[in-house]
Amino acid sequence: MYQGPENGQHSLLRVLDSSLDAQRLFSALLESAPDAMLIVDGRGTIVLANSQTERLFGYRPGELVGQSVERLLPERLRQAHSKHRDLFLGSPRQRPMGEGLDLDGMRSDGSEFPVEISLNPIATAGGLLVSGSIRDVSERKRAEDELRSAYAELNKRVLERTAELQRLTEALIARVAVHEQTLNDLRQSEERFRLLVEGVKDHAIFMLDPEGVIVSWNAGAEHLFGFTEEEAIGSHLEDFYPRDDWQPDSPQYVLEQAVATGRFEEESWRVRKDGRRFRASTITTALRDSDGCLRGFSRITRDVTEKHALEQQLRHAQKLEAVGRLAGGVAHEFNNSATAILGYSSLILDKFSNDEQLRHYAEEIHKAGHRAAAVTRQLLAFSRQKILQPTNINLNDVVGDIEKMLRRLLGENIRVLTALDPYLGNIKADPSGMAQMIINLALNARDAMPDGGDLTIETANLELRPDLADENQQVPPGPYVRLRVSDTGTGLDKQAAAHLFEPFFTTKPVGMGTGLGLSTVYGTVKQSGGGILVFSELGKGTTFEIYLPRLAEAGVKPVLVAPVKKTSGGAETILVVEDDSSLRWLTSQILSQFGYVVLQAQDAADALSQLGQRSGNIDLVITDVIMPGSNGRQLAARIREQYPHTRLLLMSGHMAAIAQMGEKQEELPFLEKPFTPEELALIVRKVLDEGTASQLPKGA
Repeated sequence: MYQGPENGQHSLLRVLDSSLDAQRLFSALLESAPDAMLIVDGRGTIVLANSQTERLFGYRPGELVGQSVERLLPERLRQAHSKHRDLFLGSPRQRPMGEGLDLDGMRSDGSEFPVEISLNPIATAGGLLVSGSIRDVSERKRAEDELRSAYAELNKRVLERTAELQRLTEALIARVAVHEQTLNDLRQSEERFRLLVEGVKDHAIFMLDPEGVIVSWNAGAEHLFGFTEEEAIGSHLEDFYPRDDWQPDSPQYVLEQAVATGRFEEESWRVRKDGRRFRASTITTALRDSDGCLRGFSRITRDVTEKHALEQQLRHAQKLEAVGRLAGGVAHEFNNSATAILGYSSLILDKFSNDEQLRHYAEEIHKAGHRAAAVTRQLLAFSRQKILQPTNINLNDVVGDIEKMLRRLLGENIRVLTALDPYLGNIKADPSGMAQMIINLALNARDAMPDGGDLTIETANLELRPDLADENQQVPPGPYVRLRVSDTGTGLDKQAAAHLFEPFFTTKPVGMGTGLGLSTVYGTVKQSGGGILVFSELGKGTTFEIYLPRLAEAGVKPVLVAPVKKTSGGAETILVVEDDSSLRWLTSQILSQFGYVVLQAQDAADALSQLGQRSGNIDLVITDVIMPGSNGRQLAARIREQYPHTRLLLMSGHMAAIAQMGEKQEELPFLEKPFTPEELALIVRKVLDEGTASQLPKGA
């Protein structure tokens, strides 16, 4: 039951005092209302509050009456609510539930909760009152919040799903576009590949089925093999391999290897439509589908005949070079041995001239020494380690000088014909080397014509163009003098011609040749900067073509000096420096027989020691070039520096070392091993008489 203030001012009970029933009715209405209800006067003071209000806000009965209505609001809203209340009282009107602003109520414990209110102004005699209904909307707000949250979640999911569908749609559209582009690219790629394959002319590109039958054939294959596409398709791979020659890799083996490894490379012979063979390099690739099943093979073939020929020439040249290095390496020992044979046999001949049997033995030993020396010289010429004395010469002069001798050497059943260019240019070469080269070719031709025939020697000027140089492969383009030596003999097959310039290779019967003649020719030509070609066919003779670089200036004809056969000795003091004790003793004996005072030294240090002991009073030092420790060239340099009046003579059988050292230093007199006592005495006398101003050739 509600009570008013004790002073009774604005007391509703007093207003209703005349009607007890009205009071009871009003009180019942307040208590039966589902919402909290209160009445506030114009100052905002609560004058009446039902029990719902007290329970809603947590106050005891009657505790709110007389309190400011703002007590039911949170502190933060009270000032604003006071202003809104004044505005409402200034213009009062009925405001239904939910029409006003959302408010928060505050319970006695300070907790807040959302409320809605309805306002109804009541004019009374005591002034304006306002009745208000307050409804707790926490559950509704919570439901609304949950509904909004659910809606927001639903909306979010809808948006996400929509976005996902959009992405999937875009991805699908993109995949369709990519697929269409891929198909288009594939079509274009296939077209480009087809055009590329069809446009390749220097590579044969074709396809095989799993059995090795050709199913496609490009223009390059037609160009390389000579078969048209119509002729090739349906043929088996083995139809393009030579049938008359052994092949390391058969077509079946090639396909099996491609199946096993996926890709197989080979190089072997093929045959063209016209029957000509060519060397081919081929790559065979096995083609499989996505399940790994064999669908066929692709073949790419190119012609490597020229490359193969160059590799063969290179291997041949390397083999010749290896033999040449071997020959140069052993020549020094051969020459030392030959020198000993010639020297000691000469001493025996001089000492036992009256003993006919012993003299015969010595003469045979002497001949053997000369033969050994000749073989050594041929080996050195082949290995291009023999020292040549090149000068400007004309090959016509060389041919003219030896033509009569050739007629005697070859015999009456062989005609010697010459066709010499009267305007032939000069070359720079060793005259004796060129003469020996022509003689060797002539003797080789004689052996190929046992029943007689013609030997033709031709000379000509030739300007080798790049295309001709490519064909020759051994000779670069430029001006040349060509020497052609042809015979009408038995000729050679291709296999023999391929080995013609190898040392000790010969087609002659055992005992009929050393196999060094053409090797010497090869070495002389190469050492002179030229090239040599051979053309031969069984039953049709052989032709050698030699190309030597032609000089622009006019040549100087060499002056041939006849060798002096005898020489006198002397009384000078000579120091012989030689690490080979046998040769050192032999050289000393020979010089002693010619009246010289001879001293011996085993190396450069020994020689310098003896020169020091004699204060340089030694007329001539003869030194070997190749010695342990300081070599002969280094010893000579020391002697020229310390004893400039002492004459020097170098000797050696190792031509490569002499040539290499002679390129960078002043030339000294030189005696080539092997030598005879007469040759040794001759050059010693010349050096003593003429000094060391220039190199003296062997036999000068």
